[in-house]
Amino acid sequence: MPKLRRMSSHDKFGWKSQFDRMCRWYDRIQQNQHEDFIYAFFQNCYILRDWLLHDEVITKDEWETFIQKFKCIQLCRDLCNGTKHGQLRPADMNRNPITGLEWSSLEDTAKSFVIIDFEKVEPVKLAKECIEAWKTILPSP
Repeated sequence: MPKLRRMSSHDKFGWKSQFDRMCRWYDRIQQNQHEDFIYAFFQNCYILRDWLLHDEVITKDEWETFIQKFKCIQLCRDLCNGTKHGQLRPADMNRNPITGLEWSSLEDTAKSFVIIDFEKVEPVKLAKECIEAWKTILPSP
């Protein structure tokens, strides 16, 4: 059965539109680590998968190999699904992401963090790792 073409202005350039959207959210979280921006980045980051599959840039087998290779994309998946659906599948419940802020009185700033898989990670650093991982599977410009 042939795939239906998406008919919307937001996907004028196919998967590249979603990649650019993800990069814009990355720019935002570099400037402002508000929890909502962090969630939006990881949701848009993981959803790139659907665009690549729909546009037949990658196959399901290539996707499975890719996600197994990159832990950052696995964490991205869990952040996306946990924040979109309120919970993960029962098999993934031990990885349910937790976000928060920690205050540094020395620097007089608050920094966001994510705890996932019992590991504390910096969201901006994880986001950068995800973008770099995606670049390994995307077609050259």
